[in-house]
Amino acid sequence: MKQQQIGSGKVTAISMVVIIGLSVIGVITALSGGDVKKPVPLKTKEVVDSIALRNMSDNVVGVDKLVGKAKQYLQSQQPIQALYLLDVALAASPTNKPALQTKLTTLQYLLQQALGRAGNNYEKDYLQSRIVVTEEALEQ
Repeated sequence: MKQQQIGSGKVTAISMVVIIGLSVIGVITALSGGDVKKPVPLKTKEVVDSIALRNMSDNVVGVDKLVGKAKQYLQSQQPIQALYLLDVALAASPTNKPALQTKLTTLQYLLQQALGRAGNNYEKDYLQSRIVVTEEALEQ
């Protein structure tokens, strides 16, 4: 698997913490239909464990439903919400082809939006690197 170095390790670590935090908030909001008065802070692992665990017979939601909801968000031009759900789905099932394909489509959509705007090359580089990683995961 190809690895790309983007930014310093410290900045990358901080970015990942922010992304994980936003993912947790996004998943809670998305699954509640956006009607969250006071979100309860949860650790990422607790959210993943409660939403899409590896034991599929005990799933509260299930990977397939998360992917389906992510596709709905993407069709509604809400790609960030789609990525929140796909992060949870892929945490439970990292090789799930429909989840990986939907993630790839979502990242490509975001990249097209980013390319249409001036500036922020970091965003474009980050999206391109995530597309490469997702394509590699799909090939396995």
